[in-house]
Amino acid sequence: MEIGSLFKLTDAYRDFIKSRDCSSVNSYPSIYRFVFELAFGGCDSNVETLNHEYQKIMSLSPKGFELLGFDLITYPFLLIGIHKSIIYGKMLYTDKLISIAKRVINNSGTENDVWLDFYEKIYTNLRNVINNTKDKELYAKTIASLSEQVSCEEGIEGKYKCKILAILGDLQKYDEIRYEKVNKGLNLRNAIDSDLKYISSIFDYNEKLKLFKNNLTKNKNEFGSLLDLEDRIIPILLLL
Repeated sequence: MEIGSLFKLTDAYRDFIKSRDCSSVNSYPSIYRFVFELAFGGCDSNVETLNHEYQKIMSLSPKGFELLGFDLITYPFLLIGIHKSIIYGKMLYTDKLISIAKRVINNSGTENDVWLDFYEKIYTNLRNVINNTKDKELYAKTIASLSEQVSCEEGIEGKYKCKILAILGDLQKYDEIRYEKVNKGLNLRNAIDSDLKYISSIFDYNEKLKLFKNNLTKNKNEFGSLLDLEDRIIPILLLL
């Protein structure tokens, strides 16, 4: 999607899915740019300006909110924004994106979305580690706790939740889903597949998984059933 070209939503989705930083922010107009900025930690925009814009959006009437463009058509774009904000945006504005997405759900009268609930759980559990403590051991324990609540065998939903946990650094989940087929489309699953491919490549997951399995075998032989979370879970969000 080139700057100055006619805006097409399909092009915006394709670009957003593969984005890892703010480099294409100027390609997006209006609310799409706002979501993109929040997803990547603000993109050097003034914090007060972003907060003011958020307050203006949330103060709109339900009809005004919808007329601005926040509806079920743009909801998948918001979900991708939440996803990107957790991975690349240091969770600086994840809460605002979640609030906007919740209002879309409320306005539409539809049931709560499992993906929104899942990302909110990740945000709630990890935000203090990412923005305050920077504690790698606590990060590993938190991801392990979240992983215990997810089975990769529970259909497409379980597989993609495991892919998200793999993106966040869980090599055990990565081992379970690394040969799963990728999704083809312009939606959240496509963004998850894209980021898993990118993260697993730059952090050399396959090599780290091999080391983890070797250490696990060694530890079992020597200590019975020791599971070293530092080997199993890479603190991805503290390293990006």
